[in-house]
Amino acid sequence: MKKSFVNIWFLIIIVVAIGFFIKNVIDTFNIDESLLTSEEYTSLYYYNQLTDEQKIKYVKIDQEIQKLTRDIHFGFVKNVAVKSDVTVVLSAIYNDRPEYYYLPQDYNVKSIKLGPVEYTILKLDYTVADKKEKDKKDLELNNVIEQIVHETLHDKMTDFEKQVALHDALLTRVSYYNFADIAKIPVEKHTSYEALVRGDAVCDGISKAYMMLLEKAGIYSLMVTGKIGEVAHAWNIVKLDDEYYHVDATSDTTEVNGAKKVMHRYFNLSDEELMQTHTIDREFEIVKCEGKKYNFYTYNDYQVKYTESLRSKLIKIINKQLSAPVIEFRMEGLYSTQTLLEELYYMNFNGWEDTKQTTVSYHKLEDIYIFENKNRKRLY
Repeated sequence: MKKSFVNIWFLIIIVVAIGFFIKNVIDTFNIDESLLTSEEYTSLYYYNQLTDEQKIKYVKIDQEIQKLTRDIHFGFVKNVAVKSDVTVVLSAIYNDRPEYYYLPQDYNVKSIKLGPVEYTILKLDYTVADKKEKDKKDLELNNVIEQIVHETLHDKMTDFEKQVALHDALLTRVSYYNFADIAKIPVEKHTSYEALVRGDAVCDGISKAYMMLLEKAGIYSLMVTGKIGEVAHAWNIVKLDDEYYHVDATSDTTEVNGAKKVMHRYFNLSDEELMQTHTIDREFEIVKCEGKKYNFYTYNDYQVKYTESLRSKLIKIINKQLSAPVIEFRMEGLYSTQTLLEELYYMNFNGWEDTKQTTVSYHKLEDIYIFENKNRKRLY
């Protein structure tokens, strides 16, 4: 009798445990379906590239990431089915959510076999220990963004002017993290937090930081991944006046006389211009960039055309950039570099004629020239 009583209680405990387990599975996998069509998600570029099934997983994972859930339960589904979707979904989340600096790049999809079925769990090991640490870092990150925007922008600026100002402020603040082995880059160097708070990051961290600054200024942008040559790379696409442009902020610094200078060679390029040096990953469909108006050199008229006098146009360009640390412009190939230097010497640019020495370094990227601006004196 006593043994039967024990068995009954044992069965009750098993049934309760199974019921609790099933309820937990149902509760953890359920999502608020209204989120699928909410602006919180439909405004995200990469979310919109997913299938309906992948969107459900995106919202599920995204909601759990916000709560720092380390084990995300998918229930009784095949491991292989989850893995294929999770790879795409997490890639979309990485690109859409620059504020998730704590999201690891590595993850595990694990399965528990229960007879003929599998119970599948996504495991994430965040780079913050708990909500307290996350809240502290969130505050640091947001304070830096607020400070940069407050010190850099004003109400009378156009979106183009805001875009330039934030680009320059970011690149003045951040240094590129140099690495010997791309596979050994610390995970934090890929984040917006490291770029903005620590001032040291690789390309995707810099791109995410720029994306967050632009969002604060009300300018739409997204991050794009691809390659320069054979090296993995990331940059941004920015929307101005319903047209799209590439901006590679990471590549927009150069060294002049041993000092880092901000330039705008990769600022607001079309697909055609960018493809001269970059290739785009094709995991997702990427919006076409066909805008021409807001290219940095075109919009500011920092360019010498075939039909223009080299000397008179150089004077105009230099005088418009007197307060800048560098003088930069595009020069169509009709003129040689030697011809350009002779004109600058004749105009006593940077005191060349007085010193009888051409001491200023110049940097040529395709048809773009960058010169240090030493004396910042108006010509003629």
